[in-house]
Amino acid sequence: MKIQIYVMLSCLVAGHVIGAGAEVPGAEIAPTPTEVTTPAVPVSDKPFAQWLGGNMPTQLLRVMPGETPTHLRYAPEYIDQYEVIGTGPVEIPPTARETLKETLANSSGFGALRTDRCKFHPGLSLRAGAGKDQIDLLVCFACDEIGIVPGGQPLQVLYSFDQPTRDVLLNMAKSLLPQDEVIQELPGVRRDKTASPLPAPRLPEPAISDDGTE
Repeated sequence: MKIQIYVMLSCLVAGHVIGAGAEVPGAEIAPTPTEVTTPAVPVSDKPFAQWLGGNMPTQLLRVMPGETPTHLRYAPEYIDQYEVIGTGPVEIPPTARETLKETLANSSGFGALRTDRCKFHPGLSLRAGAGKDQIDLLVCFACDEIGIVPGGQPLQVLYSFDQPTRDVLLNMAKSLLPQDEVIQELPGVRRDKTASPLPAPRLPEPAISDDGTE
């Protein structure tokens, strides 16, 4: 009998403690699985070059570095939610394709997203293949990231790319878009968000005459 009473009292005390804990203002509640947010673009362990298969980009397209809601779209073409602008695709010359092929096949040039990444704002797309085999590679030079967009599908995954890859992509873009002022003004080296501001330009020292006057 004493054991039964002890068990009953223990259950009552435990229930009171649990109930009181739920009533504490500001008490943290663990999120349910449906409340946990997931990245908008998944991270993939798939090597970058595998997305292309045997295809290599043959065209360069200029895209609007922004996001257009579906109900506001009016341009003839969008790559995912990014508007294609300009006069149309620019053909990549055969010599540039060879350099590009070597660059895109180099798995060490592409990796996971950095912690200092900015918002993805692509300004270019490299297009490979056609029809159901078409794939666009959206390039953001603000954060040195490249996104995979299979034809007719949303953005699948993002990769970061290194400085040698930036050199190839940026030099090609400047060569093929000589009249595009925005592209021509892009810096050769990406500015990290955490980097110190660039120092002021060094001014020439004034000339001093023999009598000490400037």
